[in-house]
Amino acid sequence: MKKTAVYLLVILSFLMAGCYLPNQPGPLPRGINEIRYDTNVNIMGVVRNDSVPGQSFVFMINCFDIEENAFVDTSNIKSAIVKFIEEQTGYEYQFTPDTTLSDTLPYVKFISPPSFRPMANTRYFLDVTFPNGAKIIDSAMVPGKPQLSINDVILQDNALLIRYSPPIHSAYTQIYISPDIIEDNPLQISYTDTSQIILRANLKANASNLQGKLRFDIYAFDENYLKYQKATENLFLHQYNPTISTVDSAYGCYFAMSDTSITFDISAK
Repeated sequence: MKKTAVYLLVILSFLMAGCYLPNQPGPLPRGINEIRYDTNVNIMGVVRNDSVPGQSFVFMINCFDIEENAFVDTSNIKSAIVKFIEEQTGYEYQFTPDTTLSDTLPYVKFISPPSFRPMANTRYFLDVTFPNGAKIIDSAMVPGKPQLSINDVILQDNALLIRYSPPIHSAYTQIYISPDIIEDNPLQISYTDTSQIILRANLKANASNLQGKLRFDIYAFDENYLKYQKATENLFLHQYNPTISTVDSAYGCYFAMSDTSITFDISAK
């Protein structure tokens, strides 16, 4: 009888310090046997362009076989060779397992070497090779750095009006404003081009007389992440779209992002 597999749910968690990112993949749909993904692996890979080295990672977990009540270990994820390859130079960066995680866990997180400092507007290839010869491959283009000036932020009535020009190679942006003075924080924007966007952020009732400094943390994601985010945002009872993946030979997502933190004194306007 053909076996059926289930997978761990996608967790959009913010566990990484200063990083509003998913750091774990999630269950994937049933039916991997029919869809011909031959590694039995769920993956989340992130190329992160920010001021802190070592923030990029690749997280992998094996599928779970409900008939055997055990994780499928066909790919031996903890012995995988994980690389990011820079398109322009061909330079390879080999990632290493995070030794702070217990060996008994059914998943592994590969972390980037200190020398890996991804650049904006640069493509990086993901290359994962397992001991049995199976591979996971994909590529992601790092978006440009998001920008915002004090003149792009206007306090009007009981709202902030924000003029935002998305950077090249980005398709989705999250803007976190602190202190938490707006009703919908963060602002989440998807778009099809990089023309200027006007955002309206309504102030909370206790922030109507806004004074002082505002911090904007802006995260620009590539198209891979937008596709993944759209596929998961309307899930019901954690049911997953069984066709969603941005990587070859596995389920999950490999994407790139850039972020910027900017602080303005709104009182000076």
